[in-house]
Amino acid sequence: MNDLHKPALDEIGFQDLVTDQMAWFDTQINPANGVITYSSAGKQPAWINYMTNVNQTRGSFAVDGDSMFMTLNRRYEQETTGIGDLTTYVDPSKFNEIFAYSELDSQNFWVQISNRIIARRKMSAKVIPNL
Repeated sequence: MNDLHKPALDEIGFQDLVTDQMAWFDTQINPANGVITYSSAGKQPAWINYMTNVNQTRGSFAVDGDSMFMTLNRRYEQETTGIGDLTTYVDPSKFNEIFAYSELDSQNFWVQISNRIIARRKMSAKVIPNL
């Protein structure tokens, strides 16, 4: 029965997943009257933007052809109807250009690891130097 109904998820609101957050070129602006038309890729929980901590790529890491190869930024393909490869599948061939062995069956991957380490030392206040 767990697969059929989850009472904890009752009455959760959903909102449109606006594709402008993924690719700027999917938003259409009418030059005659300035009306902005957004597209949607489906629905998402209404609180997802408030509860998700998202890393933002800045500087040369956000420039395609510079250091963007070090990040897993989605690079959507632009077509006349909007985003051409709008899917949840991450194409591994788009992230293999930096590696020497860039075949589709290679398992190249960059990893970013963060540790919140607090160093606790057994020192008395008398031994610690004052700056």
